[in-house]
Amino acid sequence: KAEGEAAAVKKQGAGGACPKLEAGEPNIVAINGSLRQGSANRIALEFAAEAARAAGARVEVLDIKALNIPLYDGDIEAEGLPEGVQTLRDKIWAADGVLLSCPEYNGSVTAVLKNIIDWASRPPKNAWNGKLIGTLGATPGNSGTILAQVDLRKIMSRQGSHVLETSVYISQVHTKVDMQTRTLKADAVNERKHLTDLGELLVQQLRRRRWADQYEAAYTKQQACAEKQEL
Repeated sequence: KAEGEAAAVKKQGAGGACPKLEAGEPNIVAINGSLRQGSANRIALEFAAEAARAAGARVEVLDIKALNIPLYDGDIEAEGLPEGVQTLRDKIWAADGVLLSCPEYNGSVTAVLKNIIDWASRPPKNAWNGKLIGTLGATPGNSGTILAQVDLRKIMSRQGSHVLETSVYISQVHTKVDMQTRTLKADAVNERKHLTDLGELLVQQLRRRRWADQYEAAYTKQQACAEKQEL
């Protein structure tokens, strides 16, 4: 679609010139579904976030614990959004994409992550709508958070988000991270590669989306100008 629009813009543009497209720096927020200070999922999230930064994105890893977000309560919402909730919603709304780290509790997503999703989805604007999302998860078990991420994918699709087909599942995470240095171990080769690939893929897809949007806007403008000239 983008290639077709580019050809149309070039054909109808003044002097046959195709508009210059700017990829810019995608803006990404990264959110961990665990509040625990020693969260292995936070370590994995930071690794993917750093890969996205290296690929040219601006990435902010949100400190959900510091935001002091209460459990969703309609009575609280009716009195006015708490400051931390408003900050959360604003940052997600302003982002081009989101990295979500999803621990697995009892075969599904954590209450922390679900609460974040619920607050950010409330009217008048669902902050998740249209967002491109990359997911990852780590667990000491053997499932690699597959069950939790299946649920997460379903939840986010209901928000109008677009979840990357590629996800990262890390099992036996206690053997893959160094809790002293809070980094992935050097011999966790596959995990390091998968997280790097996820961060880079999210940035790549966000850039492609921006280019497509610019092509479409330029094509629409050229079409309008052509119609006025015919009149």
